[in-house]
Amino acid sequence: METLVRETTIAAQSVRSEQASETSLTNTLSFAFALTAVFIAGITMAIVGAATASTVILSSAIIITTVAAFVGVYGILNMMTR
Repeated sequence: METLVRETTIAAQSVRSEQASETSLTNTLSFAFALTAVFIAGITMAIVGAATASTVILSSAIIITTVAAFVGVYGILNMMTR
């Protein structure tokens, strides 16, 4: 009887571990896609700023793109090490 209880516990733990792994991957991919969208929006802003010769739009785009790239790389590396 004791062996059966141990096997059940091990099976339940492995299922939980697999679910946590899938959730972590889903969260990482969602985060990556969201920041990629922000990065693309920043690049689009930079193109519009350059086309209209607007230094305000261009400088804002540079700041947004830089922050998105930094947060994206740092955040994804942080999630991967967990």
